[in-house]
Amino acid sequence: MKLTGHAFKRDSIVLLNGKPIDKKEVIKLTENWSENLIKQFKSILKHGGEILLEEENQHFVIKTDSPLLNSRGEKDGGIIKGPSIEDRF
Repeated sequence: MKLTGHAFKRDSIVLLNGKPIDKKEVIKLTENWSENLIKQFKSILKHGGEILLEEENQHFVIKTDSPLLNSRGEKDGGIIKGPSIEDRF
């Protein structure tokens, strides 16, 4: 499995060691990565986050502006609060 341009969201920003990087450059960097590392990176591309590759001295930060979606593709509702004891009266 290799990383393709379809894995990147339109509104995501990828930073390598604090500097913006083009998705074509990221794809070129991932050519020698393992399958597990590519799966992790795809997950981070989807939701945003950070990954540090110590052996290659690379620190990727992925920022996304889109809301997180659940498995049905709907916007997550957040934490649902149940009624407390004080709400009875």
